Amino acid sequence: MKMPLKSIYYFEAVARLGSYSEAAKEMFVTHAAVISQIKGLEQWMGKKLVYRKQNRVTLTEDGIKFAAQLTDPFAQLRAAVADNRKRPVRNKLVIYSLPSLATCFLLPNIHAFKDRFPQIELELHYQLSGRDYHADIVLGFTDNALADSERVLFSGSTVPVCGRGYAAKISHFSPDQLNQYELLHDGDSQAWQRWYDRYASQPAAGVSKVNRGTVFSDFNMMRIAAMNNNGIALCPKALIAKELDSGELVQLSPLAGNRQRQYYLRMNGARDEGEHVFTDWILELAQATVDSMSLSE
Repeated sequence: MKMPLKSIYYFEAVARLGSYSEAAKEMFVTHAAVISQIKGLEQWMGKKLVYRKQNRVTLTEDGIKFAAQLTDPFAQLRAAVADNRKRPVRNKLVIYSLPSLATCFLLPNIHAFKDRFPQIELELHYQLSGRDYHADIVLGFTDNALADSERVLFSGSTVPVCGRGYAAKISHFSPDQLNQYELLHDGDSQAWQRWYDRYASQPAAGVSKVNRGTVFSDFNMMRIAAMNNNGIALCPKALIAKELDSGELVQLSPLAGNRQRQYYLRMNGARDEGEHVFTDWILELAQATVDSMSLSE
């Protein structure tokens, strides 16, 4: 097995700074990423290098010896890089996000990123067709297989939801009775039509074409309309987890639509420290969202 240079790089930073957190800040990665690299190095070397005691990082005897051997070579390496690197470290990220992802996922949590990484400046834009070519990071969705440059955030499958007031008027929600409800549509009625075609027991006897209700040109308009008891909407569960948890939205059925849809993060062009920091952070946030949804089910 080849030498794990990345893990050695992480260990040297931990040993020099005496902290996983400080090493993470210096290398623009997450705390968890540093711990993972250290564990991998220990497994590769077959010996324990670091242990934690009362939230403090301490080196073992083997760790102290190894760190001492690394001190001079890494100091020379940093000096050589500093002398020869002409391009300044970029600390600004340009991010293009689908409006629904921005409003329901990114913006409610962006303060946490700024608190952890105040040195990174963010420039945020809505993702519009053909307009994200100069973005560092794009947040969007796809109904197809992910590209190599894309990382999945969470499923985009939808569930029928409405506000508490509207839910109180429904004694039994059934796919066969869609024509009894006020439906809310995102862009057009196709999402509801596909949902009905999939789950209605006898489509010919019920709604042959789902077009009842209001059409909204924006997902967030539809979501707010549902919260305010204007009807039933098909919403991605991952984007309304907060509203479901608070009771502002009520899920009427577990029957899911758009089951193939995935929300993703895509990194464009060169990968630098800031992009890796943001990617690690948002993937952790997405996993926390998925975990909270699993606990609530």
